[in-house]
Amino acid sequence: MDYRDSENDALSREIAEMFAANVLFEIRSFDNIIYADISYQSKYTSAVSYFENLLKSIQNERDQYHIHYSLATVYNWTKQYDLALEHVVIGYNTSAKLNHLTAVTWTLRLTGLIYYNRIDYDYALKFFCKALKDIDPNTSFDLIADIQQDMACIYFIQNNSLLALKHIYQSLGIIDEFYFDEISDIADIHITIGQRFYK
Repeated sequence: MDYRDSENDALSREIAEMFAANVLFEIRSFDNIIYADISYQSKYTSAVSYFENLLKSIQNERDQYHIHYSLATVYNWTKQYDLALEHVVIGYNTSAKLNHLTAVTWTLRLTGLIYYNRIDYDYALKFFCKALKDIDPNTSFDLIADIQQDMACIYFIQNNSLLALKHIYQSLGIIDEFYFDEISDIADIHITIGQRFYK
């Protein structure tokens, strides 16, 4: 065995351990994949400073989109919704300018999630509906299923069980049709339904 093989094995093991021990933000581009490592201790400030520094050095608009999207995600998780919206708007404008429809859909969904977390359900629904309306026909069906679930959660909160069930069953239908081996996703949806009706 070549010493380089053992180095690669050790590096692969180290990377696998790092992945198992940490939450990762993934930024994809055609040329590279960049990972920002955030430990379980919720050191989101490390992620923010990492992305802010990265943003200063990246010139490619596609990569800038991914950085703004990641910043919006971190700010949403840390309940800094105004900053999250600021970055998601920049990400949306960049993805629209690049005519990258899948990125537009992801950004619209994230905008809806930010408004959902702000407990502004009407705005959240507006962005979820727009995401479904503007979706790229080549987008993976799991994104559509996720948006349907997001909408169902809001309708459950608003005590509109009819619309909630309509969207949750559409999501289940997609998962059943295309992702039938994703048992945990199906179980999660049924748990959500059970929790909502238990209340």
